[in-house]
Amino acid sequence: MDLLAAPGNFDRTDLSSLRKGYYGASAMPVEVLRELRRRLPDVDLWNFYGQTEMAPLATILRPHEQLERAGSAGRPSLDVETRIVDDEDEPVASGVVGEIVHRSPHATLGYYRDEDKTAETFRGGWFHSGDLGVVGEDGYLSAVDRKKDMIKTGGENVASREVEEALHLLDGVAEAAVFGIAHPHWIEAVTAVVVPREGVTLTAAQVLDHAKSHLAGYKCPKYVVFTERLPKNPSGKIVKRELQERHKGLATSDWPPICPCPARKTTDTADRGPAFSGERGTPVPPGPTGPRRIRGKPWRALSVGSRNKAVRRSPFRRDSLVSVFIAVLLALAAGLLVGSRVHSAREARANYSAYRARTAKGFGEMIRSAVSAVVAVAGALVLLFILLNVLQQA
Repeated sequence: MDLLAAPGNFDRTDLSSLRKGYYGASAMPVEVLRELRRRLPDVDLWNFYGQTEMAPLATILRPHEQLERAGSAGRPSLDVETRIVDDEDEPVASGVVGEIVHRSPHATLGYYRDEDKTAETFRGGWFHSGDLGVVGEDGYLSAVDRKKDMIKTGGENVASREVEEALHLLDGVAEAAVFGIAHPHWIEAVTAVVVPREGVTLTAAQVLDHAKSHLAGYKCPKYVVFTERLPKNPSGKIVKRELQERHKGLATSDWPPICPCPARKTTDTADRGPAFSGERGTPVPPGPTGPRRIRGKPWRALSVGSRNKAVRRSPFRRDSLVSVFIAVLLALAAGLLVGSRVHSAREARANYSAYRARTAKGFGEMIRSAVSAVVAVAGALVLLFILLNVLQQA
């Protein structure tokens, strides 16, 4: 990454004898990977994905797969099982995002003198990596983001890696780190810290315009900061918690933010939190009278994912005479049906001795009549329940 940040380093460094390279620790942006292939065509690259707890290898993307499956973490290595699970640790289908878990005989046994963390991380016999990922039909793993790095902004989930991939497509961007900071309106605001290439000058407007052309509005950074270097740990991972602490003061109660994203259409402002309209992102407050009322009936919200849908409480209107008429007809039908079946049952019981004396066929007829009576009573109870519900709504 340092070589790419200063392109002149390639001219000053003799890499002619280099034939093999490994990368890992964090996801390699696809655009960076493609540039490495252009600049170092004779080098075979390997992507190693794993964690220290896996000692440390879990999946491998081999050299001949680098461009064909750019961005993938490959498939499980020898003696490793990898799968994707939901929040209940149940396996999910191919193509569904969940937490990446591994199982292997060379995984660590636990954490030193930390039984609680060991039990939590290795529950069910699987090491829970804390990474979000997805496995395709072909069995190749793609790491989406760190579970803790997922940004929750305005009721939507934004993967920081997706935004970083988009920013790396902009000419002049050497590195980018995307994270969330607390915000009074958005809960979390998408924030990008960008390292320009050597000799390149970028502006926030350029970055924002580029992001809007590649990402949905709610994924666009609200704040853009430029820096010469990103904080990294000894293994080369960007330390985002340090960036979050350093830039937490960007979000204030002032409105609008630095980069208001395109407005999202909304049909109801009642139970959805802050909504926005117009090109400037002007906040639209909820109505003073509370939830909207349609035909005199309050709506209630049913949560479906991150969207809310409004539904009516009942298909019957309180002043509907048709509902009462239908209820009366159902009651009459139930009465006739029950009366008919009860009469048949009594008749069958009275002739039981005669049926038993005659043939086994008579006994069967008696049983069928009794069953019919039971079915009739059950049907009557169902109709009665429907009647009570209708009368209650009416």
